[in-house]
Amino acid sequence: METTKLNDYRWLASDDAEPYLARAAAGERSTVALIKSLRQELSPSRTRLVVDQIELRERAKQKFADADKMLFTRKLLEQATDQRSARYKASRFPSDSHTVDLCCGLGGDLLALADHGPSLGIDIDPISALLANENCQRLERVMGSAQLGDARRSAIETGTLWHIDPDRRAQGTRSINAEFWEPHVDALRHLIAKHPDGAIKLAPATVLPEDFAPEAEREWIGQSRACRQQVAWIGNLSRHPSMHTATVLARNERHAPVSITGLPDRDVPVATKLGNFVHEPHSAVLAGRLTSALAEIFGLQAITPRVAYLTSDRLIDDDARLTTFEVVAALPFDIKQVKAALRKRKMGRLEIKHRGLQLDPDLLQKRLNVPGDHRGCLIIVGGREKVLAILTRRRAGETRVLH
Repeated sequence: METTKLNDYRWLASDDAEPYLARAAAGERSTVALIKSLRQELSPSRTRLVVDQIELRERAKQKFADADKMLFTRKLLEQATDQRSARYKASRFPSDSHTVDLCCGLGGDLLALADHGPSLGIDIDPISALLANENCQRLERVMGSAQLGDARRSAIETGTLWHIDPDRRAQGTRSINAEFWEPHVDALRHLIAKHPDGAIKLAPATVLPEDFAPEAEREWIGQSRACRQQVAWIGNLSRHPSMHTATVLARNERHAPVSITGLPDRDVPVATKLGNFVHEPHSAVLAGRLTSALAEIFGLQAITPRVAYLTSDRLIDDDARLTTFEVVAALPFDIKQVKAALRKRKMGRLEIKHRGLQLDPDLLQKRLNVPGDHRGCLIIVGGREKVLAILTRRRAGETRVLH
């Protein structure tokens, strides 16, 4: 770490930088004019920090309600757990528990943990530790702080809970292989042996070694239509040992999250005929390989084997774990037939979904372009013997913006 770069970030976190941040946030000048003005008083590196911080704060509003008060770097913002997910994760820690957040980054999880009890963030990167501590102070998390340290060597008191976000880019590119974590997976095994109760933040597609914490509960957390992250809950933080859980957070924090727990990769009964509705599991359910558990809860069946589109004659409304489409027509996947069906219904605003086969949605969109203002969703399901085109409408409240 270059001392000059670290000193620039220390300056950014100080009161001395506030007038410049306020001037930049006012937005009264173009970026070029702003840089020219700031350069009259600041070095090139500090000028860039100020200008970048305004852009990063704007982007960070998608993750943090108080982004305008926080400090970021591009990498740390990209890696940070969003506020909604962090609060949900922190709710699984006992109230008033002492927690260490290892590899804390800018403090996305640390801020939420500090709302529940005394929490210390530790990061081997000086800028990360600096920003995490500063963000705790700026957001008045009096039970939260951060310091420089190595997760592999940090002294953790007996009984302290832990959360860790191992670096999945230690080799320069993002990896879902635990062997490329930093700290290495062997260091986490050592951590678990000494301190058995904790949580590991993972990418949704991360594959764990078969012998790694086999009794852990693995949970996939989703918001809107995306799966945000996977968490391995270890020891007493595991509510369902050796099971998979998918949790979808509601758009409104006043609504409770909805979860589903079960064993992964079980077969789903196949329907003898297409029902009145098609159901698409949430991406967190798919990532957790829990389509069968979802189907069992709602009495759904698969349209075709091993393809995660489900069907029923029953309307399932307002459940975040799946999206329901009303079937308008079903026909063989033939361009002429599908286009005629779209033209008949004036479905010129078409969304295309597909599983079980490879195709180019953009090219298909052009080939199926017809006049009309009605919305529709074409679901293409590949099977062993035939490909089915299902023309549907999204249920009320499920409308997507089509371009």
